[in-house]
Amino acid sequence: MKQSIYLLGLGCAAIFMHSTVADACRGPFPQSIREAYDKAAVVFAGRVAEITEKGVHRQLPQSKIYEAKFQVSRWWKGGGGREIHILLDDTSCGVYRFMKNGDEWVIFGAGSPRHTSLLSGNIRITEPGKDWRKVEDALGKGEAPR
Repeated sequence: MKQSIYLLGLGCAAIFMHSTVADACRGPFPQSIREAYDKAAVVFAGRVAEITEKGVHRQLPQSKIYEAKFQVSRWWKGGGGREIHILLDDTSCGVYRFMKNGDEWVIFGAGSPRHTSLLSGNIRITEPGKDWRKVEDALGKGEAPR
């Protein structure tokens, strides 16, 4: 009996150790860039200028909230300025752990205050020619900030 419980515990540990973000973050991911656009309140491209910790997540006290400041290069929806602040978190669906200062992203934000997650359809621009072509094919060139 003790051996069975030990083996069961070992099996559960092995499953948890091999979990990935995709395993932990479940939800309706957008099927296309256009679907992400349609669901978002703001859509822009920008470079991460700064990420600061803002406090503890109200609904998940073991998680933290962060604010990312973006220098905007293009707008498609809901804005126009050269800078925007977006809230992130470090939950399983949080995009925070993937963002670094200097990275360029296309962000699909929602809510008030503005926030985003892995479920929003954000795109990190890693291969500029290929990534921009994909975004522009779906949304057009966008507008420069005012």
